[in-house]
Amino acid sequence: MSVLTHRFTAHRAIPAAVVLLVSVLSACNTIPPLRSSPSPAAAVAAVLPAHHRYNTCFPSLADPAATPAAPTSAATLPSPTGSSSPSETGSQSSAVLAEANSFMSSFTTGNFASQWQFLDPEAAAQWPGVAARTAMLDAKFPAGSIAGYTLGTPQPNATWVNRETLATASGLWAVPVTLTFTHPTLLHPADIPSLYAVLNLEIRLGASGASVVGEGPASPDAPIILPAALPAPHPLHVPILMYHNIAPPPSPSWYSSAYAYRLDASLTVSPGQFAQEMGWFSENGFHAISLTRLLDAILYQLPLPSRPVVITFDDGRSGPFTYAVPILKQYGMTATFFITTQLIGIEVPGHAYLTWPAVSALNSEGFWIEDHTLKDNVSFWYGNRATVAAIIAQSTAAIVSHITIHPQFIAYTGMWPYASPATAGPLTPPVFSLVSTYGYVGGVIDSSENSNVVSSTNPLYLPRIRVNPNEALSTFVHSLGTAAGIPIPFTSAPHTGVLVPAAAHTPMPPATPRTCTTGWS
Repeated sequence: MSVLTHRFTAHRAIPAAVVLLVSVLSACNTIPPLRSSPSPAAAVAAVLPAHHRYNTCFPSLADPAATPAAPTSAATLPSPTGSSSPSETGSQSSAVLAEANSFMSSFTTGNFASQWQFLDPEAAAQWPGVAARTAMLDAKFPAGSIAGYTLGTPQPNATWVNRETLATASGLWAVPVTLTFTHPTLLHPADIPSLYAVLNLEIRLGASGASVVGEGPASPDAPIILPAALPAPHPLHVPILMYHNIAPPPSPSWYSSAYAYRLDASLTVSPGQFAQEMGWFSENGFHAISLTRLLDAILYQLPLPSRPVVITFDDGRSGPFTYAVPILKQYGMTATFFITTQLIGIEVPGHAYLTWPAVSALNSEGFWIEDHTLKDNVSFWYGNRATVAAIIAQSTAAIVSHITIHPQFIAYTGMWPYASPATAGPLTPPVFSLVSTYGYVGGVIDSSENSNVVSSTNPLYLPRIRVNPNEALSTFVHSLGTAAGIPIPFTSAPHTGVLVPAAAHTPMPPATPRTCTTGWS
């Protein structure tokens, strides 16, 4: 079945009570080992085995096993289908359903700690430990908020993707799960009940039993639910990088004017430069995270891995698909692609954009697809409100219709209208109210000041660090700030950056050729 993994409409802006600092990195005296996926375990024993406490993202944290809770009858389980299948398949399906029922029974009763015993090592590795996982789910799903669940028919040969590390696990069973809420009309965003009606559990069957790999509604990457009461303000130091195109330098002959060439050249970072920057992150113990994971930390207090960084690409150009994705996959780094939906499929010299099959491929590989409007050509801050509303409605509908994902984050069109992103004024509240109505819980901005020198108090306007072409690695590192213990001036030996050939990545799926008669930004 199609899995709708993101969001829908809402009517609530996030207040400024949560302080999010994006000026510098988390302080870290010891560079942690790089992340890697642990080898899959054959089964989960009744008592939590020691390897479940190993976590590659949080190597210093290990929590004791939680005492299992007896499963409850919280679901109506349909009989497995496929009467023509071998008896062994039927037996496996029953085992999968039993595991899914035990896992979800603990979930609906709020016994989140007992779920830890069911987790496969690949699932457990996403969390700092059982205590942190329990605390986050307690905050996200308060006592009494979950009414029940229903499991669908297990489907074999499923694949799970860790959307933070891009690691995959295949040969699993997918079990559709529908979560129901006690007070659905009080939820924000408003269509959370619809989003949590179409999630999957992914379950591994081994020689000794079953284990949960994909946690469905309990996953740290499940749709964001805004809490009724915001947590106390707490600082988070996370740089958000803004790239546009990753490609060889453009040719002046592709453009109708010198200005158009200079504009596009200023947005194009070379593959070699990008490889050097990502290689430096990898060598220095940084962890790429999604914006969803960032809000997990803001709203639910989930600890972030050491030295977190968010990588974003604006516009939906095809260059990052060809040149950046192989490098990101090499280092196990996720990224967010803000796409312009009415430019999809256009391919003219200097302006080549993703195709919808390519967007779908990025999503399937674990990258995040979010919204950058239709053509990125109408300022949100100065544009007509009705026009902006129509743009948001059309762009989100296009994403949902093509890849069944509703975006929860938006990259606004137009430069931030104030001198500093730390300052908001009368132009911004109407925009925040509007995007909240369409289900967005976070937004990134383009400002004249980078986020290494400013901070934001609202996830609806997160400043970013613009990465410029031909930027020396020392300049790039300096722009990240000094709080992570990075020596300034930069003194480490620069990473040479081995570029993965584009041929190592599947070529971008084609689309019907299109032309565009409007301008680009």
